Amino acid sequence: MSEVDGNATPYDSVIMRRQMTEHLKFFGYSVNWVDDDERPWASVTHPSVSRWNFMLEISPYAMTVGTVVVFGEEETARKIEVREAINVANRKSRLVRYSISCEEGECLIRMQAAFPPRYIREEFGAILDQWNSESQDLDHVRESVHSDSQGSR
Repeated sequence: MSEVDGNATPYDSVIMRRQMTEHLKFFGYSVNWVDDDERPWASVTHPSVSRWNFMLEISPYAMTVGTVVVFGEEETARKIEVREAINVANRKSRLVRYSISCEEGECLIRMQAAFPPRYIREEFGAILDQWNSESQDLDHVRESVHSDSQGSR
């Protein structure tokens, strides 16, 4: 397949980066690539507060999307509730995996997804849609911890 039809095979990070950047920019994202040895990655941001910013990393073996969110003292004080909310999000998820680590008054919530290192327009679009849909579960984690602390209505 050629790059003209929106596909890059075999693995070619230069072509993939260009295609993914064009795709992301079309939907309003800003993409800043950094060359880190042979594992290029990008910081991907969107002006909408309803979308999480993320990092995109590509290698010959996988493409990884991820973000890290810091939960402050209030959420950290409720580690059990945060962990249960993360477990619920992981059970519901089809693409994203969540993990948590807590130290010194704050918790880091990691949200990651990995998939094959290729760009196919429809597939990449579906992955982005699923990422955005499932990343809303991180908002639900935070909301569930806050609503539990305020009592039921």
